[in-house]
Amino acid sequence: MADGGCQGSPRDIEKEQAALVIFGAKYAKMPSTSLEWNVLNTIAYRLLETETTTTTTTTVETTAPAEEEITATTETTTTTTELTLEQKAIGWFGKLSGHLPSTDAEWTAVHYMVDGYTPATQDLDAESAAIKLFSTKFGYLPSTDQDWNIIAAIAYSGAF
Repeated sequence: MADGGCQGSPRDIEKEQAALVIFGAKYAKMPSTSLEWNVLNTIAYRLLETETTTTTTTTVETTAPAEEEITATTETTTTTTELTLEQKAIGWFGKLSGHLPSTDAEWTAVHYMVDGYTPATQDLDAESAAIKLFSTKFGYLPSTDQDWNIIAAIAYSGAF
């Protein structure tokens, strides 16, 4: 995240995007101070993945009453919160724009990220600019269908 706010090792962009959605829903703004980025870090790397440990102990007496055999079993369960595609799209929008969607054009961009968009007439200049913004913000070139939905949102929604 911006300003080195998230410090997961290795970094998990999906957790950071999910944390951005949660932060935005809670505070209705993008994080801007180092304290707010630390909150985002905590959400991404501490709260979205929790571990529960259960220990069961069974005592079995053998032939001699003084001798006992103790068996302990430890089970670890990891629960990860799975975001909906809409929640992820809000996170992607935030990463691209630096704020949460609020205008009609911005919500159209989120809609295009979720459902895709094919224009009646293709605008190669707008798509080239969209690819440049995408690669700058995400650090790689678009390759998946989801990536191309984001490109369409950038190029054709009017939000960027």
